[in-house]
Amino acid sequence: GIHLNDGAGDFSNSSDVHVLTSFYDPGPLGIACGDVTGDGLPDLVACLGAGYNALGQSNRKIEVLAGDGAGGFTAWTTIHALDRFPIDCAIADFDNDGQQDIVAVCNHGGISVFLGDGAGAFSAPIGESSPWGCVELAVGDLDADGNLDVVTTKPQQAQVHWGDGTGGFAAITTLPGGSTVDVVDANGDGNLDVVAAGGAYGTLSLAVMLGDGGRAFAQVASPGVAVRVGAVGDANGDGIPDLLGRGSGATVFWSRGVGDGTFVAGPSLPHAGAVFAGDWNGDGQDDAAMLTIVGGTDVFLTTGISTSVPGPWHFLGGGAAGQNLPLLRGSGSLALGAPFTLTLSHAAANAPVLLIAGLTEAPQPFYGGTLWPSPDILLTGLGTNSTGTLDLPAAWPLPAGWSLVLQGWVADAAAPAAWAGSNGLRAGQ
Repeated sequence: GIHLNDGAGDFSNSSDVHVLTSFYDPGPLGIACGDVTGDGLPDLVACLGAGYNALGQSNRKIEVLAGDGAGGFTAWTTIHALDRFPIDCAIADFDNDGQQDIVAVCNHGGISVFLGDGAGAFSAPIGESSPWGCVELAVGDLDADGNLDVVTTKPQQAQVHWGDGTGGFAAITTLPGGSTVDVVDANGDGNLDVVAAGGAYGTLSLAVMLGDGGRAFAQVASPGVAVRVGAVGDANGDGIPDLLGRGSGATVFWSRGVGDGTFVAGPSLPHAGAVFAGDWNGDGQDDAAMLTIVGGTDVFLTTGISTSVPGPWHFLGGGAAGQNLPLLRGSGSLALGAPFTLTLSHAAANAPVLLIAGLTEAPQPFYGGTLWPSPDILLTGLGTNSTGTLDLPAAWPLPAGWSLVLQGWVADAAAPAAWAGSNGLRAGQ
């Protein structure tokens, strides 16, 4: 079904979209949304990986439904996926021609890419052999070569299929993993990382593989976080991706991102099947939405509005962009005397930095952007390295109940007043 958001996080305005061909078909296993017909309206691509029609013929296919712009969809075309049990799909440009293509992973082995012409027609599948049992995929340019790559998962294993820019794949890298996967910059270094979770035979684990911007990865552990990846979003507004995932039973957990690629367990939400993250009520904070199947027939959408992950670091908003918009993040405890680290990234390389700290928020115009702290403390003599990053380790100086508002300003000729401002960051309550 299609559930329309009224802007306040209410999805009661819903309608059904029928993509099945017979009673025997259990329904789509994977769905992707994007404009594949070239009319500027979002369309749906559905993987019908199982089921048979009344004549006993296989319904294993991928179906494209054209959007009408009002929340409705009509059948457009059917794509057959080599009868391999298509189970998940995505829409992206895999041959760099500016047109949207479709990639599907098949549980019975193989990735299929269907190149789009921008008007709703697709090529024959470009196939690649891969192990049976794949259950999910994620898409991103992990080696920063300009070509999209695909990560597939099966229990206890993830595979990166390196895109060649023509719709095919040049090589495969095998990583630790699980049954669910997402691609995100988990440690703020500008390189995409692989977050895979799940496991074999009902076990739950989380594997985060930090990418180096090439084709090498380093695994980091998150003890105590046992979920299946559902979605990634910033739930507490600190500028660091958080993980929304299903645990054992009908429970969803927000796991807070620390900023170094690891996650810590957060609050739980009940009654979850499929889970999604997004700003459902327009308040600038990511919320949770969950699809739950009750009694095997009814599907309900539940939203957890303004679901907050507790943490001592709070993202306040942007400053002023230059070559990029600098990102200021914090990690560590704020207990008196405890070590913590401020990290400024995505800034101009080898550039002077001015760190401004204040006891209160006092947003005001500054250098073509917004100054967030009251300018009580100015730290000079700082600078970014060759990658545009600055790490500042220190010991927390304030007693419980106190907070600091922080912001970094970086010399940047591309900024409105030759200084680019990071986001404001509040440390403490």
